[in-house]
Amino acid sequence: MYPRARILRAEERISNALKERAQRKKQWLQGLPDQARPHATVVAAIVLAGEPKIHEPLIRAWARALQHYRIPLNDPAHRSEQISAAHQLFPIIVGQEKSSVRFAEIFKSAPDWLLQFTRMTRDAWALEFPLPRMTTKLKWGIAGFEDAERYPSLPLGVLTAGEPIPPDDQRHITLTFLAIGRPIGVPHLGDLSLLEETLPRQKDTTVVDDLSFALSAFEKEEWSPYERRRVRKVIRQLDRNS
Repeated sequence: MYPRARILRAEERISNALKERAQRKKQWLQGLPDQARPHATVVAAIVLAGEPKIHEPLIRAWARALQHYRIPLNDPAHRSEQISAAHQLFPIIVGQEKSSVRFAEIFKSAPDWLLQFTRMTRDAWALEFPLPRMTTKLKWGIAGFEDAERYPSLPLGVLTAGEPIPPDDQRHITLTFLAIGRPIGVPHLGDLSLLEETLPRQKDTTVVDDLSFALSAFEKEEWSPYERRRVRKVIRQLDRNS
């Protein structure tokens, strides 16, 4: 009985841990729109009035957009000031139109590099608007990748900054997700079922299993050969069905 009791206690601890993790993920997902809306507004202002250039620090395009809309900030690089500017910009840029429609219209002609550098797939997923199909051939630098990870703050520098990301680096998988046009192929926050009929998958796994596996893998610093192969397979499947 003693070993069985230990197993039952272990199963209970695992079950509770999984429930807590699911609740944290649910809360994170629910908070995404509030995080994404000001970020998307700021990037939209850059698209419309900032004249962004791939080899120029993005902070300069942001400064031009602020000047165009006559919004003074003490520190345009600071997250809190970007949010403050977004509150002023939103009624100007979106107006009375549905935000998802307006953002889709703005970003359909935005440069690929800008959409990927600013992590716009996250905003598009959270706010449920489409992005155009994007290239996966951008020449990312290591410093540029780290700069983009400032999300939901704007990156400040250039996408190509630093040493080039090595060809076999797992960061290329993250970049492939960014180019698909929606994070990990999910149509929107509340519906995974639309992929069930179209996404090929491994035996005895579901789409949710595959996506959860990919998400869990991205939380790790090091991947096993199996994890690397499976995530790459999921990416190829998502890319074919996106």
